[in-house]
Amino acid sequence: MRFKKDLLAKIRPEVLALLVLLAFQTYLISSSEGFYYIDEGAHFMDDYSALTHPSVSIGVWQRFGSVWIFTLPAQCGPYAVKIFASLLFLLTIFITYKLAELEQIPYREWLIVLVGFQPVLLDISFTCLAELPAALFLILAYYLYKRSFWNLSLFSASIVFLFRYEMSFLAILLFFVALRQRKYYALPFVLVGPALWFISSWISTGDPNSLMREFVKFGSLPKFIEGTGWFHYLKHSFDIFGTLQVWLVVLSLLFTIIRRSVRLAIPFLIVFWCIVFNTLASVKDLNWTASIGDLRYLAIVGPFVGLLSLDGLSLAMETIRKVRLSRYVPLALGMIMVYETVSIVRPHHITPFENAVIVLTRRAAADSTNIPILSNHWASRFALMHEGKQINRVVGLTKQAYVGNLTEYIIWDSQIANSIFSQQGLTFEEVRKDSDIAKLESIDLGYGSVTLFHKQLHVNK
Repeated sequence: MRFKKDLLAKIRPEVLALLVLLAFQTYLISSSEGFYYIDEGAHFMDDYSALTHPSVSIGVWQRFGSVWIFTLPAQCGPYAVKIFASLLFLLTIFITYKLAELEQIPYREWLIVLVGFQPVLLDISFTCLAELPAALFLILAYYLYKRSFWNLSLFSASIVFLFRYEMSFLAILLFFVALRQRKYYALPFVLVGPALWFISSWISTGDPNSLMREFVKFGSLPKFIEGTGWFHYLKHSFDIFGTLQVWLVVLSLLFTIIRRSVRLAIPFLIVFWCIVFNTLASVKDLNWTASIGDLRYLAIVGPFVGLLSLDGLSLAMETIRKVRLSRYVPLALGMIMVYETVSIVRPHHITPFENAVIVLTRRAAADSTNIPILSNHWASRFALMHEGKQINRVVGLTKQAYVGNLTEYIIWDSQIANSIFSQQGLTFEEVRKDSDIAKLESIDLGYGSVTLFHKQLHVNK
């Protein structure tokens, strides 16, 4: 018994935190047969199809970098993607730890908890969403800057554009810092990321202006539900980063103001910019973009929040270092952070709505004549991929495709079939009243429905 106690006493906090994190991630991955509740399923299918249809990668919604970083793991299925994503997540934490080491911030052994157990960042840590690699390249760029690796720093910052273009703010900051320090040889590297996307789009479409038009078109889409309030992200900052992490950042900011010494100016600016930009993009009063304030958009700056919260922790410990039992404060705070996040983050499952799409798609796919299946829901393609069938049998549901086939199956779902993100030229009523259409089955879930139609055009009637 004493041997076990001595062994536990010798385990370093960061090792214990890492073991807990790995154990919880293993549980999340092994228990998740589905995807993050917003967008991930559609992103996975685009990543999966990129090798045979590379043009999908130039889409502004798909994100060029996100498609290509996940496309190879996607060929091996969802679990391969989850494992690969978790490795990116662990690498992000490692770089942040090395950065804290470089900044000489005390108590960095608690950084794994401060970053790894942020609720939203952990929730997307096993997904193919663009925010995860964006966070990795963002913190890497800052780390390389602190190491004075100017070429690599500006290159990494430029790559962020391929995942979340609004966070190119760091690339702009580093560009002007490099310019001020006369590191002229490094300046061209800031264009690498945008150039990769631009050239790929030009080659794919034959039009040098195609990418710019896509950005304008995507940015002008209306919101499909009401936008947020001005304090949306501030109110949800505790849900995003963790309650104690946020208060420690506030503490770091207060000490910075009181001491009039800004040691972590760039991390503060990055977090501030991310909050401000996403607030402006999602707020209902401006109606500027289609963003509705997804919490995961702020997870990009999670590593910076972890670094700032570590600074807050070290300052707090410096203040109370003479208080009795103060050495146990980091352990107590760490346990609270872990408990808060573990009680919130859950495995990702196929939703009842997605399952309804899968069930009806499988029924349509059972037809041996191999006629097209028109559907705009990613779960239709996932249903065929999961059964080892060719996903190109699923064709996008548009008016052009609808009238272009003599015979076809139609999966009409109330979420995506007629939305601003797919098409609005064809309506459910138009399909339902078509005399050439037969309704085969419908699944009503109360909050939405999925219907399977069969079209048989009678050309001699």
